Amino acid sequence: MYNDTLLRLANGNYGGEGYWMGAHHGPFMWIVPVLIIIAVIAVISRLWRSDHRVSKNTALDVLAQRFANGEIDENEYREKRNVLKSRH
Repeated sequence: MYNDTLLRLANGNYGGEGYWMGAHHGPFMWIVPVLIIIAVIAVISRLWRSDHRVSKNTALDVLAQRFANGEIDENEYREKRNVLKSRH
């Protein structure tokens, strides 16, 4: 009897069946694990989105940026813009 009582205490079974399995916590025992899972999913999602961003600079955007930076003059800009527009 004494050994059985010690075994129950060691297993966390303080008197009721299933008590050691966490049934005594009720619905609150699921809040922390669910919040942890949601946090992990949010972090993974944010990291995945930031790593997979695709550059949306089109050739026309690059050309306009080069013109704005003074790398090409207006005539060259217009010629290349017309060529790029004719391809689409």
